[in-house]
Amino acid sequence: MKKPLAFLFVSALFAASLSALTTVTLGAVVVSDYGSMPDYKEVLAAPFGQRPLEGFEWEVAIDRVGFGGTYAVNFSKDAAANWWLDWYGIPLFASYHIFGTGDFLDPFVEAGIGCVGRVFTSTGSTADPRLLLGLFPALTAGLDIDLQPLVVGGKLTWVPGISEIPCTSIPGQSLGGIQIAFTLGYRLGAGD
Repeated sequence: MKKPLAFLFVSALFAASLSALTTVTLGAVVVSDYGSMPDYKEVLAAPFGQRPLEGFEWEVAIDRVGFGGTYAVNFSKDAAANWWLDWYGIPLFASYHIFGTGDFLDPFVEAGIGCVGRVFTSTGSTADPRLLLGLFPALTAGLDIDLQPLVVGGKLTWVPGISEIPCTSIPGQSLGGIQIAFTLGYRLGAGD
C-alpha cells in the first residue's frame, strides 16, 4: 500500500516540475450523499451529518486542465454489532478550472467514473450479500478558495445513474443522485 502512494506522490511532484503553470493538490475530503438536492441547512450540516464519508483527494492540473481522484470511506456498526465499510470514490476524473488554478477564487468542473460499495466485515454478520458494488458516471461543479498554499473548497456532484459491475453476480450498491463534498488541501506549484 505504501509503494503505490509513494509512487503517486513522486509522480505528482515530477509532473509539477514540468511546467510553471502546473499545480499538485493533495487534501482531505468529507462527502455526504443525498437522494435529491439538499437545502442550505442540510449542506451546512453535511460535514457533521449522520454518516459522512471521509478520505482524501488529489489533483494534478496544468493551467486550466487537470486530472485527479477522490477516495472516501466510513466504518459503521449497527445495534446487532455488525460492522461494515462503505466507500465512495471517483478514482479518476478530468477537471477544468475556469480561471486557472493560481487565482484566489477557483471555480471548476469535473467529469469522471466512480465506484461505490459496502462490505460487511463482522465474522458473525448475517448480512446477505456481504458485498455490494456499483459503478457510476459523475459530473461535478465546485469552488476552491486558494489561500496559497492551503486550499479550502466545496463541490456538488451529480450522479445521473448507477449500475452493477458488468459480468459479475455482485449486487449493486445504492447511491443518491447528489453528493456534496468539502475539501481542505495543500497546493504545490503555480503561485508558490
